[in-house]
Amino acid sequence: MTSPGSRVLDMAHGAASTHILGALARLEIADHLAAGPRSVGDLAAATGTEPDLLDRLLRAAVALGVLERSGESVATTEVGSCLRTGPGSLRDVVLMLSSPGQLRPLEYLTEAIRGQPAGEAALGQTIWDYYREHPGEGAAFNGAMSGVSAMIAGQVAAAAAVGECRRIVDVGGGHGTLLRALLATAPRAQGVVLDLPEVAATAPAAERIEFAGGSFLASVPPGGDVYVLCHVLHDWDDAAAVRILGACRRAAPAGARLMIVEAVLGDQPGPVMPELLNLHMLVMSGGRERTRDQYRQLLDPAGWQLTGVTPLPSGQSILSAGAPPGTGPAPGA
Repeated sequence: MTSPGSRVLDMAHGAASTHILGALARLEIADHLAAGPRSVGDLAAATGTEPDLLDRLLRAAVALGVLERSGESVATTEVGSCLRTGPGSLRDVVLMLSSPGQLRPLEYLTEAIRGQPAGEAALGQTIWDYYREHPGEGAAFNGAMSGVSAMIAGQVAAAAAVGECRRIVDVGGGHGTLLRALLATAPRAQGVVLDLPEVAATAPAAERIEFAGGSFLASVPPGGDVYVLCHVLHDWDDAAAVRILGACRRAAPAGARLMIVEAVLGDQPGPVMPELLNLHMLVMSGGRERTRDQYRQLLDPAGWQLTGVTPLPSGQSILSAGAPPGTGPAPGA
């Protein structure tokens, strides 16, 4: 049984695990092992690293369960295979989380708990401006969002019931990973992804999808049967979240519905990941994870009515909302 002190030490060294994964991702270790096990010496030659020093990294990765080893032969585990490039990869997630833009704000967590802005204090600007000035990290962020969307896209599409829709608008949908899955279940629908102009400009062409550049804080494409917000609202404080929801409400025709895909916090602390993300969002952008009631408090002033919450196997949920007849977003929403 692990002692209390050992547990504290394990948690306190959590940053080391982040950087170990980051080094594995940057060295593309999982890709080098895609064809099968290789020796430490072969991996060192392939990655331009010192064999003895690489050996230390690989030993730590074995201890974390990312790699497995027999003598000098190294192979990926099922966990480690998630770092291979390709569909469903989490390599960009690891690159994002182990980069300065995500790590520096966490150093200001204590100040953030005291009510001081952390992200801008750490980076000298908002995270969105930072990514514009650091396109490599920005690309990892966009790839990470696509990777996370790919993990849950099938679950969302199976639960979304959009088969009869004609127009689906994915607000902040990046390169359209989730929208592709939704359109696969809606053969007559056309889709629109709204994201920042620089994101829309780099999105790969896709059948039945239009990529529009703009700011969802101001307006979103009109005429959708369904508006989707996947992992968007948790990036923003309550005032900005109401603005985003209000923009969707203004664009939505009668009978349109809204789908929000997020982790929904319980009234009492539950699984660790949503609770960690709740703090991570705080230091990054002043955002937060929310409970069901907190989402209702955002939806009401924006002119939406929460109609249900559908848990997904991934631990995420779909919050469904509709527009009550004769309502609209409150002024300023």
